[in-house]
Amino acid sequence: MIKVFQNLFSLIVTCIYRSVRPMGSVDSEVEITAKRVGECVVIVSFECNEMGDIQGQTSVAVKP
Repeated sequence: MIKVFQNLFSLIVTCIYRSVRPMGSVDSEVEITAKRVGECVVIVSFECNEMGDIQGQTSVAVKP
């Protein structure tokens, strides 16, 4: 299931999976269209009962 929330400054896409096996993997692909030119930051977080605070981020330059 994918949920999308957007406000003036951010877009939050939540991908919900029932379960992932130990040593398993999950892939998600989300297409996002920028509304303005400039630098933006993409932040990713992974949450589960066994582990917490797994996050990553990268900067993306949006060009005209």
